[in-house]
Amino acid sequence: MPVPCRENSQNVRRPSTKKGLGQRRYLNAAGPPIASDSATTLLGSANLSYHFLPSTTDRKLEPFLTAGYSLFFRAGISHGYNVGGGLNVWLDKTVGTRFEIRDQESWYRETLSFRIGVTFR
Repeated sequence: MPVPCRENSQNVRRPSTKKGLGQRRYLNAAGPPIASDSATTLLGSANLSYHFLPSTTDRKLEPFLTAGYSLFFRAGISHGYNVGGGLNVWLDKTVGTRFEIRDQESWYRETLSFRIGVTFR
């Protein structure tokens, strides 16, 4: 069963999107819910994404799917994968709000996270 977590995300590379395909790299601090006594886990991921309807800048909504490699750091290293999807809501032609849900799993760890962020074209 996935453990809900609070997550602070830092996008360390601006996404590139060409004909719907994109890529991102993240370094996150994924922790348990605030009331829990467990420690925070560092989480790195490298993802590919497919953005539906990317060819025009006049669209306000842009759904996407994403999947990739995850690496958990805490008292050792655990390799895994992640899958998710979401929606970019474009506020103007260059800046938007990103809503995403992502399941990240390895042999020893599993997190389900909801993210809200800023994205650029």
